[in-house]
Amino acid sequence: MRKEELERHLAEKMRDRKIIIGAGADTPEQEILCVRSRCDFILLYPTSAYASSGNRFLAGFLAFGSVNRMMEEMLDLIPVMLGQTHLAAYHATDPFLLRAPYLRKLRESRIMGIHNYPTLALIDGDMEANLESLDFSFSREMKFMEEAAGSSLFRCIMVRTQKQAVRAARSGADLIVFYLGLGRKDAESDEENRKQLENDADLLRQLSSQVRNIRKDLPLLFCSEQERSVHEIGMLLNEAPDVNGCLLLPFSRTHLTGPALRRFIEQLQTLRF
Repeated sequence: MRKEELERHLAEKMRDRKIIIGAGADTPEQEILCVRSRCDFILLYPTSAYASSGNRFLAGFLAFGSVNRMMEEMLDLIPVMLGQTHLAAYHATDPFLLRAPYLRKLRESRIMGIHNYPTLALIDGDMEANLESLDFSFSREMKFMEEAAGSSLFRCIMVRTQKQAVRAARSGADLIVFYLGLGRKDAESDEENRKQLENDADLLRQLSSQVRNIRKDLPLLFCSEQERSVHEIGMLLNEAPDVNGCLLLPFSRTHLTGPALRRFIEQLQTLRF
């Protein structure tokens, strides 16, 4: 599948109000499960070495080596399936990254596209300000995406704030994922869960409205640290109608495996909103 085919496929699902489902994998086994589960696209995470870290979205910052080099090695391990809708990770704030050669390597691998992982979009407060003062910021990730605009690569961008969402929309992103919170624990009561869902729906409405003011046709998904039921995912999509689907947690972080996970995705695919 080429970039244009994926764009057309996602546009058709948006038109028909069918849920768009993305999934993450960091081993060949997980990647095969994603394909067999008929996810619309697959994010590759080169973080299998960090399995005990507990959070794949932060694991890429651990000092175990170069994420970009690990991504290249991962692509060499799973060349057979790369005609599918796979998006490779890139770490744009790596000071040693040579962007042009890395983009060329990704294109030569027949990968469908790229996504910003690990991303500084998840870091806020004083740490974010300190990193920005050193030019290690989300802006670097956006520059990389903008440089890839002339290529045949599909560009998926994860964001956390309205400012980041606007920047991503204006950069010409092909898909945006709204991240709903880092390291949140599951609710301890039904009331707490209800409140979290209300807050998530409110945040999704705020983020999606900012993007829709700029781009009406851009696929928008959300990703939650909490494992949500099919009913809860459907509720969030109905409460935030400008959002078109969800990015599932990396398969290694869900309690569902094999047939149970495939049934979960099949149930999601029946949602209309």
